[in-house]
Amino acid sequence: MKALEAARALREMALLEDLGGGNPFRSRAYEKAARLLEGLGEETDLADLLKEGGIARARGVGAGILAVLEDLARGETPPALE
Repeated sequence: MKALEAARALREMALLEDLGGGNPFRSRAYEKAARLLEGLGEETDLADLLKEGGIARARGVGAGILAVLEDLARGETPPALE
């Protein structure tokens, strides 16, 4: 999966969090992570990013978002999108 596809999924999760009256901080974290991924370019592979570990060190990317990104990289649907 490309980083831009993952960014779209994170934006969808942020929207669902907002519409469902969920945690606004979580919604903002999804949005921030989506912007980070979008800034990496169209051809950036999500699995490669995770292997390199740089995204794990990015400010604001915590364990929850990393778990979502790992699901996406494996081709799985994160529970929040099911």
